Amino acid sequence: MLALGVVAGAALLGPDLVTSPADAQTAKRYFMLVAGASDLIAPPSLEVEPSSSVPLRISVPSPRDLPPNSFLRLRGLPPAIALSDGYAIAPGVWAVPLASLSNLRIIVPVGVSGTSDVTVSLVAVDGAPIAETRIALSVRAPGSSVARAPLASPAAPQAPQTPQVALSPEARERALKLVERGEQELANGNVSQARGFFMRAADAGLAHGAIMLGATYDPGELSRLRVQGVQANPAEARRWYEKARELGAPDANDRLVALGRR
Repeated sequence: MLALGVVAGAALLGPDLVTSPADAQTAKRYFMLVAGASDLIAPPSLEVEPSSSVPLRISVPSPRDLPPNSFLRLRGLPPAIALSDGYAIAPGVWAVPLASLSNLRIIVPVGVSGTSDVTVSLVAVDGAPIAETRIALSVRAPGSSVARAPLASPAAPQAPQTPQVALSPEARERALKLVERGEQELANGNVSQARGFFMRAADAGLAHGAIMLGATYDPGELSRLRVQGVQANPAEARRWYEKARELGAPDANDRLVALGRR
């Protein structure tokens, strides 16, 4: 079926445009976008309880037909909820290797309740979307009903926040692209290359770039990512988390507190 889809995609692109393997790959991706529902299978809804770990049954029927190093991106999870594999690239956003899908679980702590729409995207290593679907996530205590309200994390003391550093729209767009490149490298286990992109974004004044750079030195984050052969450096992690706080990252204080407990 995929071979026919590539031919169809090539036909739609036009014979004069498909002149190289890269063009063939573009045709392949076009077909994947058209037939996205068959490339990504996820439950339309999922109901879980607080203080639980539940299988998250997401599958990709033909992973060998995908561009190399494609991965899954989940957006819309409440920050208090975690996944058993992959890593958080932003609050509520996770990247998961396709090889981890068979054992993937959603981990719900005590105190979380409500509903959320989670977007599940199949993404190529260059950031190009391949397929997308949604999961209606509900968290409720046994025997209770859930009102249609955003998922809420357990209440926590709020630290004073530093105002976000203002970047011009052009500078912010450039910095966000650097972070995206870093996230792609990190998803492939290329921590050294990822650090370079995150550092450039942080130096440009993007708080999230500093957060992500600090995470690549944080022993807790590296352990959760199951990164091999990379040395943690708590002092360096602290330095970049503090830089993120100066730039106005809302989660920098939480990162610093967690780092101090390790």
